[in-house]
Amino acid sequence: MKKLSALSLCALAGAALVLSCEPVEGENVDVSGGSVTVSVSEISAPEEGLVEESAESYPSVTSFEAGVKVDGSTLTVDVSVLSVVSEPAMKLAVVLVENGIVKAQKFNGNASDYPEIDFNNYVHDHVVRECPTSYTGESLPVEAGKVSSKSYSVAIDKSWDASNLEAIIYTLRPFPATPVQAVTRAKYTDKAGAYVDNVVSVKAGKSVTYEFE
Repeated sequence: MKKLSALSLCALAGAALVLSCEPVEGENVDVSGGSVTVSVSEISAPEEGLVEESAESYPSVTSFEAGVKVDGSTLTVDVSVLSVVSEPAMKLAVVLVENGIVKAQKFNGNASDYPEIDFNNYVHDHVVRECPTSYTGESLPVEAGKVSSKSYSVAIDKSWDASNLEAIIYTLRPFPATPVQAVTRAKYTDKAGAYVDNVVSVKAGKSVTYEFE
């Protein structure tokens, strides 16, 4: 079972910036309450500067109104995006994950060194089940002050627990022609050529409304 580590995007909610499309081993990822929190054992000075730089140079310009409904064996994700700027190249991505899956966890080290962890009955959260869009999103041109909407339907597999499903929704905005590169070790490119502008998570049967900070 593969866990989606920080959406494999290293998303920093509120002023999200893609550093790499590779998951970071050892992260503790919490996607809840409309934000993504990534806790690591230590944060270096360049990384602290990156967070500050991201908020200043790449502020979020989009916000979401979204709902996730389950009707029998079908899950529907309705998303509306409100932007404060016009961006014809904006993209929208939706990833459906499942939480609370109890399965064995592969561990290459000495399990006896971690007696507090039951590797045979490990709880896996944010396991990717379906991606109605691609991970790098699909086109969603936006105009300043106007709402752009999309709806996606997913067939719920019998092996899934519908009550534990959750939609991770994020917008991606292209990097400017000359990206800011003041922070040491920053990688301001990825395969999508874009950064995560904002991200929200919505559990099955729940909804969120627009929120700007």
